[in-house]
Amino acid sequence: MTGRIVPLDDLERLYAEQADDIRSAVDKVLASGRYTFTQGKEVAAFERAFADYVGTDECVGLSSGTAALWLALEALGIGPGDEVIVPANTYVASVFVISYVGATPVLADVDAATFNLDPAAGAAAVTPRTAALLPVHLFGAPADMDALGAIASSAGLAIVEDAAQAHGARLHGRHVGTFGAAGCLSFYPTKNLGAMGDGGALTTSDPAIAATVRRQRYMGQDHKHAHLTIGHQERLDEVQAAILATRLPRLDAWNAQRRHQAHLYNELLAGTRW
Repeated sequence: MTGRIVPLDDLERLYAEQADDIRSAVDKVLASGRYTFTQGKEVAAFERAFADYVGTDECVGLSSGTAALWLALEALGIGPGDEVIVPANTYVASVFVISYVGATPVLADVDAATFNLDPAAGAAAVTPRTAALLPVHLFGAPADMDALGAIASSAGLAIVEDAAQAHGARLHGRHVGTFGAAGCLSFYPTKNLGAMGDGGALTTSDPAIAATVRRQRYMGQDHKHAHLTIGHQERLDEVQAAILATRLPRLDAWNAQRRHQAHLYNELLAGTRW
């Protein structure tokens, strides 16, 4: 018997589904000559649409999910001397960003059933130096935000959600990325809401966090030629924002299709050693 590799992603097929719409959206941006704008109309429109979709007051478009995590911690004032609790089972970026701000990552064990941060392990890892919890909604499955929220409330901790793989996921009818101080998402092409290059976003209903991240994403600029802080170069560009705005209306249908396929796998593999 010879095996056949089933591709995890078929980006060519995904593009073909919306080829005309995507070409039209990109052409509109290019023809406008405004694609070099640092924070232009397309970015602003997508930010508003995505904030409305998840139910937060603000969405800040960024260059990647990693940038969103990094700038969220920075906006919260987390830095040297602080500890941030993060699940041991996650992508390395969830850990690296804690080091980026000079804080110490504290790895806590995960729940064997969900692969997400185990609330009991998270609670046991809290020390006087702990500043935040960084739960990850891995593989699109929400972490236990009820229990983690109770821990954070009791210990006076911030919560920064890594929702890079969980666009559209809900817990008790509420979108992930809306439970903590900030939610952080990636729009890498292989995500269930993907751009055609790198992209990310931060969601929040805290105007101070949103304002800080907007400033920090573009060299600390508060307004033109006024650079108030040492910032970064972590913007979402106009072309990617236009593509994401075109794809966002299909996200719920795509997620439903993924759930249907997951159920099929469970049914067809039932009783096998897999």
